Amino acid sequence: GVTDRQKLKYYKQMVVIQNRVVASKDLKYPNEHKSQHLPVCLTFDDSFANLLSNVIPTITNFQIPITIFIPTGSIGRTPSWLQKSGHNDSQETVLSAEQIVALKGNLLVRFGSHTVDHPHLSMLGEEEVRGQLRTSMEVINKILDENIMELALPHGDYNEMVIQVAVEE
Repeated sequence: GVTDRQKLKYYKQMVVIQNRVVASKDLKYPNEHKSQHLPVCLTFDDSFANLLSNVIPTITNFQIPITIFIPTGSIGRTPSWLQKSGHNDSQETVLSAEQIVALKGNLLVRFGSHTVDHPHLSMLGEEEVRGQLRTSMEVINKILDENIMELALPHGDYNEMVIQVAVEE
């Protein structure tokens, strides 16, 4: 769970970056950005349900747009990729389909894919990668009744094949 100390730290971070945050869809490359400060995109991988009480009130207060990346194989459940790991987040719950739909109405919130099973994609074959990306997008598109375009690679892991498949999908 999230402690009060962690919430305060997050709030203080939002105070510092609030004027630099842009929606991921509006991000410009640094050489196109005229400000002295580079823009910031605020993203949340894994889509844990504690975002509802810990993040949404703060972004609403500061009017900060965010993107939440959903690992669709764990929607409404504990994260399958963390089971048996002893990780601090292994008992968190991923947003349910109903919670995702409820957040759809929040103009500050966008969604993206974080694959189905949160694997190290560079360790998979091309068809497995294609399946992870395609299936995840299809599930999210069905829940939201819209086409999402964003992807966060689990573990930040990729190779040339993963990038090529992501571009194609």
